[in-house]
Amino acid sequence: FDLYDPKWRIYGRNPIQPPHFASKNSQIKKSIITEGCTVYGKVYHSVVFYGAYIGENSEIVNSIIMPNVRIGNNTKIYNSIIGEGAVIGDNCKVGVGDIKPNKMAPNIYSSGITVIISGIIIDHETTIGKNVVIGKSIKDIKYIESGDSITGEED
Repeated sequence: FDLYDPKWRIYGRNPIQPPHFASKNSQIKKSIITEGCTVYGKVYHSVVFYGAYIGENSEIVNSIIMPNVRIGNNTKIYNSIIGEGAVIGDNCKVGVGDIKPNKMAPNIYSSGITVIISGIIIDHETTIGKNVVIGKSIKDIKYIESGDSITGEED
């Protein structure tokens, strides 16, 4: 898979934004960072859409960060899709642990990808496993096991 393969194009909105900012301590490798992003952490093999903020010492790997996402400091995100406008607090870990099939939809969420739906707020120091779907904000839960889901429906 090659981000620059002309047969595999990425199309998206191109809003008027200021240029992206990458701090002197940031690291960005094999990623697409669009305008309007602020990166203080590390981004590897990922796509980060406009308006996203990635805090100091945070690490984004093999993930898609949708527009206007806020990621706190010291947060690690692996193999995840973070929906538009989501906020992930400081010292969080997303997409970690063993791979277990998702209990809610194993035929859809079984490849190790964690999905956080648009507009969700994840509290500081929360750990979220692999194949997890988060569909409502998390305040008092600090650990979500791989394969679990938290939705607005009956959990």
